[in-house]
Amino acid sequence: MVWKNCMKNLDFRVKGELDSSLVVQYRDIYINIRKEYVDCINRASNGQAKNLVWWFGGGSSRDDGTSNIYHYMVCALLLREILNKDCRINTILVDDTVFKKVLLETFPDLLDHNIKIIVCERAMYQVLVKLFRPVYIFLRGLLEFSMAKIYVNKIKLSRKTTIISTYVQPTVDIDDDRYFPGLLENTTEDVSYFYFVPRFHGYNIFEYKKVYQAMHKSKKKWLVKEKYLKISDYFFAFFCSLKVTKNKIPKVEFFGISIDRLLKYESNQHRDFRSTFNAWLNFRFFMRLSQDGIVIKRIISWHENNLVDKGWNAGINKFFPDVLNIGYQGFARQPYINYLYSTHIERRAGIIPNIVAVIGDKDIEERREFDRGLSVVPSPAFRFQHIWRDCQSKNKKDRDAYHILIALPERKDVANEMISMLHLATPILNKIGVKCIIKIHPDSNNDTYMRKIYKIKLQKIELSDKSIGKLLCNADLLISAASSVCLEAIVTGVYVALYESGSYAFLNLIPPEIDSCHWKGFHDASELEGIIKHHISNKISYDNLNNLKEQYFIQVNQDTVATFLNNSVPHS
Repeated sequence: MVWKNCMKNLDFRVKGELDSSLVVQYRDIYINIRKEYVDCINRASNGQAKNLVWWFGGGSSRDDGTSNIYHYMVCALLLREILNKDCRINTILVDDTVFKKVLLETFPDLLDHNIKIIVCERAMYQVLVKLFRPVYIFLRGLLEFSMAKIYVNKIKLSRKTTIISTYVQPTVDIDDDRYFPGLLENTTEDVSYFYFVPRFHGYNIFEYKKVYQAMHKSKKKWLVKEKYLKISDYFFAFFCSLKVTKNKIPKVEFFGISIDRLLKYESNQHRDFRSTFNAWLNFRFFMRLSQDGIVIKRIISWHENNLVDKGWNAGINKFFPDVLNIGYQGFARQPYINYLYSTHIERRAGIIPNIVAVIGDKDIEERREFDRGLSVVPSPAFRFQHIWRDCQSKNKKDRDAYHILIALPERKDVANEMISMLHLATPILNKIGVKCIIKIHPDSNNDTYMRKIYKIKLQKIELSDKSIGKLLCNADLLISAASSVCLEAIVTGVYVALYESGSYAFLNLIPPEIDSCHWKGFHDASELEGIIKHHISNKISYDNLNNLKEQYFIQVNQDTVATFLNNSVPHS
């Protein structure tokens, strides 16, 4: 690698813009230090097995979405490589004073070389957020609790009960299950004993009355945990969530960098107070069910191994230790999201399910990366039935144009870059006569992109609210960024143009064993045009797509669902 002789500025902020010459190095470090980072957090967790305050706090989470520690470590190691190359640096931009102190402790020569470290945080804003975020979340929790007490009926459960935890969102109909579609339809068991526990996401406080009323009319049975909690549980969760600042963190080094200061800082910021608070409420929910003498047959949850999930599983393992507890990871491979993969320390602490269910045989060993003793089983790919069903018979002969599906990612900055690229590629796309269908990420705000999309002067363009599965069935080519939809496209015979964003956060989620004939990366509008022209003029036929499907996505039918539901609790 040839480095620049002079780098005036290193932007190490979480949402900063790293020099393009360093992006590849950043990504390489990001990928290669995962195991060492997990081991570091494990060492910090030694002696904390029974300390739920530690496990429900951000310091132990390994969640890059709420904790900046992993990013900081990658930046520190990148800085070490830069300094070893004798490159000149004028300034380093960072988000907070704590990371500045860590850098100065690790690299004391920075001051000798007149390298300035500029802290860009808004100190007063951080203080106000730290003070008011916990209070706001607590008060909102009390309001949600009160509304549940008014509008929800308490249900008496039987010993045949199956509890299923799933997300509920205002943009999706209450009966339209995005997480376990096909489960009830493909079981021979009596579904009247299946109860769904909602995990509300994206609701404002004024929408709860409406969603509770919809649950009364729903075809499914709903078990609202707030109805079983008491007001004392909310005060308990609040004060326990504040205790995270009292955690004693041992001195821990990561490649010679002291990380304990950062762990303490993350705990003190209450950055993910909402998750910590809800983790405690989940724990108390199962305590209340146990006190009511409720007997449960099995528990299934959408499992991402985040703080909320840890509270859920800690409650089950404490109060219902003999119940089958399945953590369902119903998403395609996400190899670079550290927290998804549980560790042997977490298993011993009793904060993970006793079975982790994955949607493809290829995922089993991957999920055991940090815990060889983890019980991982194959299970139906509920969210991906379209791969086996809807996309079996594609009829593209009578269409008016070559169809390009643009699946915008959740990251706002990358989505905007992709829209800008479409602007630039418009002349050639109009000349070729392609039709572009744009799908906004379901967790994004449509209003954010609508105006920009309508400014695109494409002759054939459509903004669709159809499911990604239905759209893929009629697509010739997919344009997307780092998303699992790329793998969905490949196994259904849709060629993928992968936008390799300049953001250091970009990571290719297409499994490395997937043949490169199925996809090609691009960085700008010119490269995108080349991919489209090449694909249109060179019709590519794919063999053995069924083999790929079978490896990554297990079919949903009565047999696979029965196997999923009838797993047994593994022996300790």
